[in-house]
Amino acid sequence: MSVFSLLNLPAVRAARRPPAGLPVAVRGGQALILRPVAPEDAADLAAFFGRLSPRTLYLRYFTPLPAMPPERASQEIARLMSAGRRTFVGRLADHRGRPAAGQALVAVVELALLPEHPEVAELALVVEDSYQRQGIGSAICAALPRLLAGSGLVGLRATALAENRAVGRLFAAIGPYAALRIGELTEYEAAL
Repeated sequence: MSVFSLLNLPAVRAARRPPAGLPVAVRGGQALILRPVAPEDAADLAAFFGRLSPRTLYLRYFTPLPAMPPERASQEIARLMSAGRRTFVGRLADHRGRPAAGQALVAVVELALLPEHPEVAELALVVEDSYQRQGIGSAICAALPRLLAGSGLVGLRATALAENRAVGRLFAAIGPYAALRIGELTEYEAAL
């Protein structure tokens, strides 16, 4: 059974129009449209990865990268669009609640089912540097229980560098959570 059937969401497939998204309210009255990734997002994903700072890349991938090399970005895009993952992209919305014309991606959310516990997904979330500390990540995480309702998932997990304390705030937005520090890493878990 694929992650798409477990999440009760359509599999990524070629389409002329990206699928509709879930509006997510963020600080300042702005809205973000969170929707499943689509093949036509590949160029925007490449640009998104190109805008991430070395610090953001380090916190996401646990390895120092001065920039995302194009070949690594291509591999990452292919991985995010693979059938074993559920990936969502976020764009800021206009005053009508639609993705703003020409608006770049500001966030990428990835869920991967754990083979040993297929009812639990590993969560990875990246917000572009210029949009960090504006409540976007917390708003996305607060919307995840609604987005994943009826999916069969009962929980989310994440592994983060212990210095990345923002992950604790993200999990707090999901609801009650547990955290366990193991050396340089912290494991987070929350029920949906």
